[in-house]
Amino acid sequence: MRADILNSTNPDEVRAYLSKKFKIFDSWTYSKDRRDKKCINYYLCASDNNKKYVEAAYYTMFKSQFPKSLANQIQSARDRKASGPNMIESSEWMDKQADRRDSAQLLLDQLIRWKEDGSYQEGETFFLKLQSRVAEFDSSLVNPQEFLTEKEVKRVATLTGSKTKSAKEVQAEFEGMVGIKQRAEIKFEAY
Repeated sequence: MRADILNSTNPDEVRAYLSKKFKIFDSWTYSKDRRDKKCINYYLCASDNNKKYVEAAYYTMFKSQFPKSLANQIQSARDRKASGPNMIESSEWMDKQADRRDSAQLLLDQLIRWKEDGSYQEGETFFLKLQSRVAEFDSSLVNPQEFLTEKEVKRVATLTGSKTKSAKEVQAEFEGMVGIKQRAEIKFEAY
């Protein structure tokens, strides 16, 4: 990439250079994502006056709009990286850590109270309370897809953990699943 041409004041030179380069990116060896990344690099390297020529060359060569939003995202990511880490005062950081510790302690106390009260047996209402309370601390701790009742955990543990199951036990387990789900098809072939 020739930054001197992309920052040139001669528009004809810029257009010719971009046409030549973008024609190379129009081959079958470049995927659309790779082509867009390369063209965005030319756009970001060009001077403010020449950015419109990059957009025009892109439109002329590829018959689609230039991905300006993606270019802006890449530019802002580069700016953030160049600015370095965000510095805060040590006292402010210590205050945040103390608040986080207090919040964690309150959450722990609440969880212990719920365990002692037996609130965990309320099912979905308990899960919604738990989810809203834990989300204040860390929303990734309670995932509805991974939340299983105690009965379900024991059933899965006995199904997968027991090495010696008779055919009748396995058949009864799957019959129970068919009865609960109301739609299941299981086919076993014995050899």
